[in-house]
Amino acid sequence: MDKTNADLIITEYMKKIYGFAISKTMNIDHAEELSSRIVFEVYTSLLKSDQIYNVNSYVYRIAQNVYSHFVVDEMSGNFVPFNEAYTLPAATQVTVQQEEDNNREETFSTLRKEISYLSQLHRDIIVMHYFQKMKLAEIANSLNLTSGTVRWHLFEARNQLKDSIEESKERIRAGNQKTFSTIHFYGLLDAHFDLSSYFPDSLFQNIAFSVYHRAKTSSEIAKELSIPLAFVEDTLYYLVENGFVDKQPAGKYLTKIYITEANKEKDKQIHETFKKYSEIVCELYIPLLLSSLSPIPYPLSPNFYFPENDQNFLLWSLITYACAKKLVVVDNQKDLAKHFVKRKYGGNNLLFAEIEENTQQTSDLNSFTKNSILKGSSKTPLEYFFLGITTETFRPSVWWHSSILNDISETFLSDQVSFYRLIQNIRDIILGNLPKDVSNVKIYERLYQEGFLASKTSRKSKSSIEKNVDENTDYFNIVMTTFSDKELTDLLPPIPKKLKKIGKELDDEMFRINKIYYPPHLQDLCRIMNQNTLKYKTFRVYILEALLKRGVLKPLKRKQRKTANMIVFTDVLPK
Repeated sequence: MDKTNADLIITEYMKKIYGFAISKTMNIDHAEELSSRIVFEVYTSLLKSDQIYNVNSYVYRIAQNVYSHFVVDEMSGNFVPFNEAYTLPAATQVTVQQEEDNNREETFSTLRKEISYLSQLHRDIIVMHYFQKMKLAEIANSLNLTSGTVRWHLFEARNQLKDSIEESKERIRAGNQKTFSTIHFYGLLDAHFDLSSYFPDSLFQNIAFSVYHRAKTSSEIAKELSIPLAFVEDTLYYLVENGFVDKQPAGKYLTKIYITEANKEKDKQIHETFKKYSEIVCELYIPLLLSSLSPIPYPLSPNFYFPENDQNFLLWSLITYACAKKLVVVDNQKDLAKHFVKRKYGGNNLLFAEIEENTQQTSDLNSFTKNSILKGSSKTPLEYFFLGITTETFRPSVWWHSSILNDISETFLSDQVSFYRLIQNIRDIILGNLPKDVSNVKIYERLYQEGFLASKTSRKSKSSIEKNVDENTDYFNIVMTTFSDKELTDLLPPIPKKLKKIGKELDDEMFRINKIYYPPHLQDLCRIMNQNTLKYKTFRVYILEALLKRGVLKPLKRKQRKTANMIVFTDVLPK
């Protein structure tokens, strides 16, 4: 952003930022310091940003982050140690002066942090007695309480501090901090959707996860995560406002996100279940599919193109596509929609998150058998359906199943605009609108690089493209059809009644395995999420693995793995 626009935004938000700071600190000096930090961070961030769709949200997010660091700084610098007459029972005597100083500083730091988690009354009494050196009678007079009441509160506050410090040590030893490895929505997104604005850092994720399995108060969350109470309350307000956390009776909170935690025992059970049922699919459905495609003519029909007359490559795409489209046991979209959450800015959706185990070991779900052609990969199966962007009436589209059995780049898929453009480039080449000359070198290089174009001799170099040689050796390394998605789906055999019944049994088994890992308020959603397991992205990989072992499918060639399990829906085919 240019400096002029940044100056205008800062001028507009200067008073709002100061108002935010004074509402948080209730102290003029502190507010001036906090607001100056926020202004600095906002201004430097604006200068680095290209375009901002929601300035309010952008400034607020930065202000929250700066405030959280400000609170930590204040806690670490503005408190003084306890009166030396008061020591915790856990304190130990040391003989070396340096070690003693280090231990005392660590204890004081812990005490300062734990004091911030006490109730307002307990904090006041602790500060008056130990910091301001006030006697109990003076404290009682100041707070309009009896001396006995003050003595009781002081006793309770000291016990809470002692217990909290021990709990804090246990939490550190247990390492219970959680962060989301993946986050994704299902449903309608709002116009200015930005996932990073909802969960800007791991702290937001930890607060959401802390109230996932059991409702808790803000104080309980603060103690559990060792976070200042004021920041927990601000974050909870934001999460509740955006529909990710529900406020419960008695000042408690409960997370509405569907969070899946990695678990070796669960994965082992699912692994064995998928192996068993994938064999059943290979016996009951795949023969029906193959009989409808056999013998496979070349081309399959005037509506299909597949490279090098490689029927094995075609089967990889058609089998995976058929499993995704036809192995449907129940239509659960209406039941799923009942759990959608209406977001503040117009979205209506579900939020899913995953938490991986803190280990480098690969899950059984991704290791398969000893004979797997890519054993040990941790790549998560994904499914895509992209609609190309074009100004013409026809919009080419692509269906793609990505798993450990192909080499698609996740970075490439995340750049949807670039992906759409390459699909349009393929169509332009077929129509003769994109000649192979020096002006189009970069386009052709990218098509070769991503595997959409291949050569019967060797991979094209930039110099060979510039010389425009060996054009007759090039071919599109991708399955294409002029059928629509619906037309192709209708041509495939439906799921047999026997397999549909077995599919329901598989769904029940999957729910039985998974339900113990989800909280009571999400049990019904868990049941729905474990329906139609036969068409699961991960389950399809087990089917392919079983077909490889049976010899129905052959391993892909190296150049085929970038575009395997993909079908381009277009209006023109290569000659």
